[in-house]
Amino acid sequence: MKRIFVLAFGFVFLAGNAFALVKDDRIMIKGIRPMGMGGAFTAVSDDENAVFYNPAGITQRTSWLLQILSINAATANETINVIKKASDIKGGSDGIKAKDIQKIKDDFSDKDISLSLSLPNLFFISSPLSLENNSISFGFGEFISADIGVNIGISVPDYVFQLALIAEKNPSLITESDIISVLPPDILKDLGSNLSIPQLASLLNRIENGDVSAITDLYNSFGDDEVKNLIADLKNGNKSLEDVISELESRFDASIINKILGSVGATGVVNTYVTGTFDVPLAYRFKSLSALQLPGELSVGVNLKYIYRVKASQIVSLSADDVGALENNLDSLNLAVLSGNGFGIDLGGIYHWTPEWNFGLQISDVFTRINYNNVIAKYPKSASDSSFTENAYIAPQFNIGVAYNPEKFYYWKDKYFQADKRFTFAIDLRDLFGTYEPDFADRFHIGIEYRLSPIALRAGLNKFHPTVGAGIELGGFQLIYAFYGDDSPLAKQLGSDKTIYYHEVQISIKFGHFDGRPFGKDAAPKSQPEGSAGADSKDLVLE
Repeated sequence: MKRIFVLAFGFVFLAGNAFALVKDDRIMIKGIRPMGMGGAFTAVSDDENAVFYNPAGITQRTSWLLQILSINAATANETINVIKKASDIKGGSDGIKAKDIQKIKDDFSDKDISLSLSLPNLFFISSPLSLENNSISFGFGEFISADIGVNIGISVPDYVFQLALIAEKNPSLITESDIISVLPPDILKDLGSNLSIPQLASLLNRIENGDVSAITDLYNSFGDDEVKNLIADLKNGNKSLEDVISELESRFDASIINKILGSVGATGVVNTYVTGTFDVPLAYRFKSLSALQLPGELSVGVNLKYIYRVKASQIVSLSADDVGALENNLDSLNLAVLSGNGFGIDLGGIYHWTPEWNFGLQISDVFTRINYNNVIAKYPKSASDSSFTENAYIAPQFNIGVAYNPEKFYYWKDKYFQADKRFTFAIDLRDLFGTYEPDFADRFHIGIEYRLSPIALRAGLNKFHPTVGAGIELGGFQLIYAFYGDDSPLAKQLGSDKTIYYHEVQISIKFGHFDGRPFGKDAAPKSQPEGSAGADSKDLVLE
């Protein structure tokens, strides 16, 4: 038995890496209810979110669930701030100031501009079907989500600010030494020279004073052939010093401009996905574990999924002099929009130790493959399609969790803490082996939910970032909101860590969503003595 267990888990690990070329991002629609609870849902998993958190959880329902419409919209808090600041920008007739450059850099650099929108999503979960002493549940549904993310890092060296400050002066007050003092030492590097501007001025001064050896020194200090020919003309007497200095200044001015344009630029992360999944969860519940000499019940489940995805994910770096070329020719980019499809499997289990306690395990993306075999658009267009197409895999992820649904708080006798007004406490350790979350602290998720029909309140910690949520349900209509913090995936691609806070809203039409997991004595196994079953399940409320 032990050998089979080790081989099974080893095979799951190998499945994520064998025959794969590219590690793709997870197919994970987070779900607004779980995110209000800090993402802790592996052992809760009693609604349509079971598809993404634990398919075994669908056996917990006391009746069917039918979702005929669900639309989610989410955006990063920074996106709202960027839009607001962009609308405040006003043009001026006196040119751009140093403070304007600094404000643009502060307001727009390294900000997450992201938007997530789910198209109308459909889902159905059957009520448990009895099979002798056990039960089986199944479901099917489709989810379509569009995620657009852009992060732009604007690079403006300090000397550019200094030059802007000098330019703001009265022209009659600007001296040559003012400009020379702020220019970088390698400003003449484009001309193949390591000379600083003061060193160049010293050589020209020596030549003006009749030092012939200084001409040779000047000739040897440049690698640019045209500059060397110009100095040779001076040495041979073909051009005067005044003519040479005039042409050198012209070339130096161009070198300075190139240096500035080369150092002022932006690095952008484009991370855009349109993901559609068709899911078929199937779960089986063992209502007696006497053969294993264990109390409680056990649910096991599998989710089979077909995936269609369109993606454009790329890091693009542009200097200021690239922008003009970009405006006229997108072929200066190395970017492609790909589409592909594939299949995946998720496994899950929940051990119902007591009516109040659940222990959950999910292994997501056991055999998930996506073949990006279609190039929708590419830049440069001259590149072959094969240079962009790829076979991708999504690595398996192990998640464990525990959920506690107290029958009541024994020291609080108020009716609002009993009967069908219940709490759910949950803790998850997601991505157990650090496949996507190398930082151990980022694997923790803690959440709490309280229902007082028709309102639900939620709070938690997602990777130790605070989350809150609330919802209201009237008949078959649901409106839910969540505010949560998460690590910025865009910043990670640029090699930095940053926390982003998101607002997410969901509007949905569901029938049967009241009949989710029963709580307290209502969840007692049918094998328990009569009288221990508590309130009638029709009074239960679950959002």
